[in-house]
Amino acid sequence: MFDAAGVTSPLTVRPLRAGDRIRSFGGSVGGNARDGGKKVKEILIDRKVPREERWGRPVVCDADGAILWIPGLLRSARAPVTRKTRKTALLRIRSAK
Repeated sequence: MFDAAGVTSPLTVRPLRAGDRIRSFGGSVGGNARDGGKKVKEILIDRKVPREERWGRPVVCDADGAILWIPGLLRSARAPVTRKTRKTALLRIRSAK
């Protein structure tokens, strides 16, 4: 769930790429605004995601190319829902059938 006003459209889904970075929601994963967040590769290793499952994983990006969400793994710190939020954007992933 994101604050819709803080999400720049259009959103895109793309595969994870080497060098991708994300600022995590809640600060449980390292990185901060000054250094651009933590490398996604390090997050995957910390979370013990098997090597063969790391690359090709989908990520949702905003119009600026910033990663908003890695489905099943991590939400970014961008566009948090707060008391000032008037409209939310709910992102869900469905498996292809």
